[in-house]
Order: sequence, then C-alpha cells, then structure tokens
Amino acid sequence: MLRTNDDFERHVGIPSDLQQDQRDLGESLTAPRRNEKMTSYWKPTKRLIVTYRNEKGKHDAIYASNAVYNELDNENAVAIEADDHAAMYLKLDQNIEQVEEDSIWEAQGYLEEYVDRGDRRLQELIPYGISMIQANQLSIGSSPVTVCIVDTGVDITHPDLDADNADGANRFSQVDGSVMNWYDDSRGHGSHAAGIVAARIENNLGIRGVGEIPLFVTRGLNDDGRAYESDIIQAIEQCKLAGAKVVSLSLGGLAATSRTRSLYSRLDEQGILVFAAAGNEGSPLSIFPAALPEVVSVAAVQEDRSYWNSSNYGPYIELSAPGRRVLSTVPPDRYATYSGTSMATPFAAGAAALVWSHFPSCSHKQIRFAMAYTADKKDSTQGCSERYGHGIVQVKAAYDFLLVHSCTAFEWGFSSGNGTCTTVDESFRAFETNVFLPIAAQTTPQTLRPTSNPTHLPTARPTSASINSSPPTRLRTSNPNHKPTGAPISQVVAFPVSEPNPQALPATTSRPTSNPNTTRTPLVDSSSAVSPPRRPNFSIWAKPLHWKRLIQNSIASEP
Repeated sequence: MLRTNDDFERHVGIPSDLQQDQRDLGESLTAPRRNEKMTSYWKPTKRLIVTYRNEKGKHDAIYASNAVYNELDNENAVAIEADDHAAMYLKLDQNIEQVEEDSIWEAQGYLEEYVDRGDRRLQELIPYGISMIQANQLSIGSSPVTVCIVDTGVDITHPDLDADNADGANRFSQVDGSVMNWYDDSRGHGSHAAGIVAARIENNLGIRGVGEIPLFVTRGLNDDGRAYESDIIQAIEQCKLAGAKVVSLSLGGLAATSRTRSLYSRLDEQGILVFAAAGNEGSPLSIFPAALPEVVSVAAVQEDRSYWNSSNYGPYIELSAPGRRVLSTVPPDRYATYSGTSMATPFAAGAAALVWSHFPSCSHKQIRFAMAYTADKKDSTQGCSERYGHGIVQVKAAYDFLLVHSCTAFEWGFSSGNGTCTTVDESFRAFETNVFLPIAAQTTPQTLRPTSNPTHLPTARPTSASINSSPPTRLRTSNPNHKPTGAPISQVVAFPVSEPNPQALPATTSRPTSNPNTTRTPLVDSSSAVSPPRRPNFSIWAKPLHWKRLIQNSIASEP
C-alpha cells in the first residue's frame, strides 16, 4: 500500500517538475492515511470511475485510491474514492484512459399513501393501469421472458408475490464487506415495482400485475433509494448473467459517464431491452439512462389517460404508461399507492415481456418497434409527441400486430439508430405503404455519387480533365505583395462556392462594388464554365501557402 504521495509518484512515474508542489505541503504528506492508502486530508474525496488501458493502469488506480467500491472488469474500469490531487495524477498516467466522476442516481417514485389490506376494494382488484395498457386481455405465453428489476430489493415474502417465480443476486460492499440482500426491501420502492410487473393473478387477494412474469432482482439502490452509477452498472451486469431479456430501471440521474454509455450500447448489441424512468421534474430535463438512445424512456400518465404534469418531457420520450397514484405491493404484507415515472417503467417493461413470451423468434428491436407502432397516440398525431412519446403502451394491440407481421418473414423493425421520437420514423413510413425496409437500407448512410446530370452535385474529388481544361483561379488577398505560387496536383483541393443564376443576374463574372473604377478578380473563370448547375458547384482552387489565412483576409476585405 502507498503511505506517502512520494511512493505514488515513484509508482506511476510522475514527472519531477510536478513533485515540488506536493513537497511544499510539508509534514502533512507523511500523516497517517485512512485504510493505509493514499489520500489527502486537506482536500475532500469523491467517487470516481477510472477507465484503464491495461492491468498496470488498473493497478495504479487502486493504489491511488482511498477505497475501492466496484471493479467493473467488463468495462475496463474501477470505481474508487480519491481526492482531486490523486485524480490529477491519474489523468497524467499513460496507463489511464479516462477519469470521470461517479455521479449519484436515485429512485424516480414516491409514496402517496398506504391502503389497508382489510379494505374490501382489495379483493383481487384490477388496478386502472392494468386495464389501460390492455394487460388483462392477454395471458403469459409459452416462452416466458424474465424481467430484471434493479431497485431497492423486493420483499419476496409478500403474499401477493410468487416466491417460486422470482430469483435474485446480492451485492457485496468491497469497502466494509456488508451485504445488500435482494430479498430485503426496507424502503418499499422495489417491491412496488415488482408488484406492478408480477403480482399474483386470480388468487382472491390484493391486486394483479401485468402477468405471471418471471422476476430477477438485483440491489442497485440502497435503503435510501440512491446509488452511484458504478453500483447500477454492477447490478445490470448481474441481470445479464442471469439471462434476463428485459431490464426495468425505475431510477435515474443527471449525468452518465462513458462507461455507462458503453454498457447500454453493449446491452443493445446483445439483444437486451432496457426501460428507464423519464424523471419527475415536470421539465425537458434529460434524465439518464432514459435519455440514452439504446434505452426506452417511459413517461407517466394519469388515470384519465392525460399527461401527468410532473413527468419529464422532451424529444427522447418514447412511450407512456400509468404513473400517477398506482396501487401495488409494499412490505410488510401491505399495499400502497405510489406516483412517479418509476411506476410507469415496470408497466412498460412488463408489457414487453408479456408480448415477447408469445413471439420468442422476435428480436428486441422488433418488440420495441411493435410497442411503439401500436401505442395509443393520445394526441392523435402521427409519430411522436414530447409528452407521450409514441403513445400509451397497448399489450393486446402489439400482440395482434405481431400475429400479422411475422418476425421471421421480413427484416423489419430495424432502423439507423435507436431511441427518441425518430427511432422508427422510417419503419413507420414503410408500414404505411406496406413496404418492409431491409436492414442495409436503414443502416447504410447515403453518399453522393458522381453524375453527368448538371442538376446533381458533382463529385468533390477533381479529375485530371477538369484540372487541365482551365488554369487555376488565383485567390484574392488584401496583401498586394502576395504572389500565389502554383501547387502540385496532390495539393489541389475543392471548396464549395455558390454560382450566380444567369437567369436572375446580369451576365457578368465580376462581383459588383461600391467603387465603379475598381475591378475585382473573378471568383470563377467563366471560360471554363459549361452549364451553370442548379445547386452549388465545386471550384478547383490552387492551395497556396497559408490558404486559411488568405481566405480569412479575403472575406475581411469585402465591403
């Protein structure tokens, strides 16, 4: 372990000219360190995610830390606690790729009120949200799909939750060795989300959930409903190892590190469908991970299907689901109403798993497309709205859609990019015209091709014919002593220049000036013009020395 900063400097090879700043601090450098690791008591510590390039970088990050919280081997990163001084030296380490702050995320739902279990209304009540998304019109299919709930845990002893249909994974603290059990939930937030997805059906007790859906639970959030990004990354890795195909994240924060973005991109490549809460600020504020393109962002609506004013809105909203005063299970052996986009998220995640259980051959992108395409567009517009996204989730409509449009008969549901209101616009248009777009047509970017038609842009690369047909046009400059020199063909570059329309302007190649006695050098040599194109042309200019400065001077000299 490193007991002084000098030891750390020798370990990672800090330049000698930066060591004096540290030595000037005097005897405080040799003071005892907490956990006998390097830290500086004159500066506060904070959580960091350090991405390393190799094992030496990981070793350096651990030695520079005051404590190690999460080792994220799949992301080549480690979550540590360190001060600004240590962070500065890590950024100078050639074995370290990036040092980012490990930001805090939190639950996106809150308790409204407890409902007495003895109330006669709770005798197998169908909550309004189940009817709204049509979940009561479809039973589980022959190929159940597991939903992973990353939350505060789930009280699996609740009589309205099926312990035989749930599993989970504990998380261990690398700092003090404590254990967060997946089946403990002192806050109730995770148990409420679990009841929305999978509360027992037809058991003459309490409520019913979206369906008899298998659950896998991980402890992403602590008892206060908060966590760091690295905690969520580690919890989601447990979901993936368990084989869950749908992940429900009733949580979020204001920032996302590069490691978080990399994780969700990788999950998308591996066919895992992730749903996340849009946030409860009632503003266009972006909440992560919901704002990431690989994640389905879920907004909240009320019982009358109207937009809930506390739900966030914006172009990244993809779907809507019930989120205001939602009734579900909470510990111990109770029921309560919660509000938030945290409640809307498990409705959407459970709906996806329910539909997917009937169509195991469908990809996660096709399930995602079907849910967006068949959503109830509350505002009666095509495409997306910033408040509802594509609309309110409709289970039966998505099921009927997939009965007609086989996932194996066509390559549909794929688009160039994921997430936001523009995710499936091209696919929407394809379905409207009964044309299924192939994968290549939606993922290959369009490129300009050379053409003889003057109405199209010519290629940007000059040909030998065009170079030899006319002499190169000289650049104008405000320096009268400047003499442009010729340039070899390898230095000739193309710059876009707008041509005048000969039908709208006088037939002249010189630009008008305020002084009639002054003539200007033509921008384009008219002797080489063949036919004025309708779009901007590319003139071939010789590239003299300092051409960027010449262009700037030429523009500055214009009246």
